[in-house]
Amino acid sequence: MIILHAIREADSEHEVYELLSAYSQAVCVDGAGHESPSRASSTRITDVVAVARHIQTLVAALQEASRRLDDRARSLIKEVLHVFCAALDKLELLGEAPRARAAQLQVRRPLTRKS
Repeated sequence: MIILHAIREADSEHEVYELLSAYSQAVCVDGAGHESPSRASSTRITDVVAVARHIQTLVAALQEASRRLDDRARSLIKEVLHVFCAALDKLELLGEAPRARAAQLQVRRPLTRKS
């Protein structure tokens, strides 16, 4: 998919957010696993919290589609979930995701000795 390549090649967090926003406007999956581009048009992804929130919603929708045995919805949700997870991975590499920040803070924290 072209979007995955674009996300992986993004040079900044801002670029990743712009790509995700454009992607979510083109293809969106609601909580029931249905495409809803009109609902997505107002959605703007501006931070890692929004990315994580979308992933949580998609996982819940995937579980529901699996329960209903809706193969079409599962396939679509898996695709969108793959794109959002790739974006989260890229944000982590760029130092924007919380896991990356936590790791950086641990590395930078000076060691303290107890006397």
